[in-house]
Amino acid sequence: MNVFNKRYFVLISLILLGFTAFSLTFNNLISVLFLLGFVTILLVILAIFKKRNKNFKILCIILMLAAIMGVVCSSTLVMKNVNLEEKYSGEHIITGYVVEVSSAQSFMSEYIIKVEAIDYQKVSFDLVLVANYQCDLTRGDFFELKGKIFSLESYNDIAYLKNTNSYDYPLICTIDDRVEIEYRDDEIRVPLLLGDLNSRISSTLKAMLGKDAGSLASALLLGNRELLEDDTLRDFKRAGVYHMLALSGLHVAILIGIFDWLFKKLFFPRGIRIGILTFASLFYVALTGFALSACRAMLMLWVMYLALTLAKRRDTMTALFIAISV
Repeated sequence: MNVFNKRYFVLISLILLGFTAFSLTFNNLISVLFLLGFVTILLVILAIFKKRNKNFKILCIILMLAAIMGVVCSSTLVMKNVNLEEKYSGEHIITGYVVEVSSAQSFMSEYIIKVEAIDYQKVSFDLVLVANYQCDLTRGDFFELKGKIFSLESYNDIAYLKNTNSYDYPLICTIDDRVEIEYRDDEIRVPLLLGDLNSRISSTLKAMLGKDAGSLASALLLGNRELLEDDTLRDFKRAGVYHMLALSGLHVAILIGIFDWLFKKLFFPRGIRIGILTFASLFYVALTGFALSACRAMLMLWVMYLALTLAKRRDTMTALFIAISV
């Protein structure tokens, strides 16, 4: 335990992450249960040798629960995706709207869509839509189409999605016919509202700073790298600072730090500062599309603020591992 300097949350997070990764990699439930049983026996043996230390027994129980939680969470995710594949594989009528345009080429278009109904039965999940032609859909378009749904693992033409995180979008829908776009001015979707606000801020920055400077400011502030010219992106890569264009904890820390400094100058009480900055960080991460690195920084910030609120000592390592586990 001394190697973690009594950072028990770090140890618990490592157990949780380890078992989650293991159970996602090895779908054989017997292997997972065997490893889980082995760790349980090991913890029980350690607890026996530490009879007089009640805290150690409690820690062993918590570690065992973390291991079980890792197995259960990952198994639940796999079962959910398998159920979706079995239930919706085949040809269906799909109603939904476009969340993100992944690629729009002359011979194929790819989108992330939010499915709201299948065969007019209400559902709610995301999938990848592939049109075998140049499709005119844009983010926020509502549509109804007839397409074939597959498992992403059985579709070989989108290798890059499999290499990133196929469990985010377990299903893929392919279409050959034209899509009828619907216009729904009376329908409100929070992701679309945030996307529109993001676009308006980008347009305002370009209008105030000019095309080049505004596009760069939008990329640095909102993570909109698609607005930058190819030459600019190449220069960032050659300079070794391309990571600055990827929304991360650096952006969250700088913005929250600026607002925190401003609130201190205005003599805001600490409780009010923490409350405002907590909601401000959530709004910023939502505005920029919930990038994983930004979400991690936001959760770390919340853990730090929770420690301050409870008058506890802040610890960056503990906050990091709790954020990664969540």
